[in-house]
Amino acid sequence: MSVTPSILCGPILRRLLSSELLIWLVMDKHRNLTLNLYLEQIKLLDTECSVEWIQIGDNATIALFRLIPTYEDALPNGVDIEYELKDDDSGHVYDLSLLSLSRTRPSFCYNQTMSSVIQGSCRKPDHIAKDAFAGIYAKLQDGTLSRPDYLIMAGDQIYADDVSAPMLIGAQLLSKKLKLYSATHYTDALPRTALEWQKSVNKRHQLLPQKEGLSRWQNFWHGSTIISARFHENHLITLDEFLRPIYSPMVDSLLAIGHGRSGTCSW
Repeated sequence: MSVTPSILCGPILRRLLSSELLIWLVMDKHRNLTLNLYLEQIKLLDTECSVEWIQIGDNATIALFRLIPTYEDALPNGVDIEYELKDDDSGHVYDLSLLSLSRTRPSFCYNQTMSSVIQGSCRKPDHIAKDAFAGIYAKLQDGTLSRPDYLIMAGDQIYADDVSAPMLIGAQLLSKKLKLYSATHYTDALPRTALEWQKSVNKRHQLLPQKEGLSRWQNFWHGSTIISARFHENHLITLDEFLRPIYSPMVDSLLAIGHGRSGTCSW
């Protein structure tokens, strides 16, 4: 069984102003961390850093870093600023090179005037089409695309309705691995055993509440369940399924989904 990595998802730059910087990530546990900023390899010391921790499982907790520049000019305009994540107890500096195009540390750039924006709608990692994020990254690496000032994800950050069977299975397996917290269904009408993938995969739409008083026309276009999406046989239902960091390569090593003779999935 694979060892749980320290960083499960992220870091992700969530907000960037001249006077404030928010960076989000998911760790395996609460740690004493420091986020350092670098300008031309020189450490920027004049920042106030606070970390808010939100426990979402026995082996998963969200860390939200908030950095406020304390120097007069705030964040410099139009300059690449690198950042590193350090464990204060061990002195370990986390390897974030996967997030960087050409440096050992990831970077961001604050621009007062935007000249380029990349916009995307819903992202479905198990779609038959190639991943647009991977395509953008490749173009940035080979220089055919300049680094944009802003990334707008205008659609769903995750697909909660049109979910493939492997994605649903992976969500439940990772939930057990990380012991993610969940919630009791408000009607208690759906026991947890009924939601396990072995019993609900490809037929979860049968567990969803039904609309009443629909005409044949309404039923044809919108379906009889409370979900308007046409494909929702594996709709996410429990809180821990929504908490699962689907798009993180860091957690791929935790899931070794294979099919044995019985057709079941195992670690």
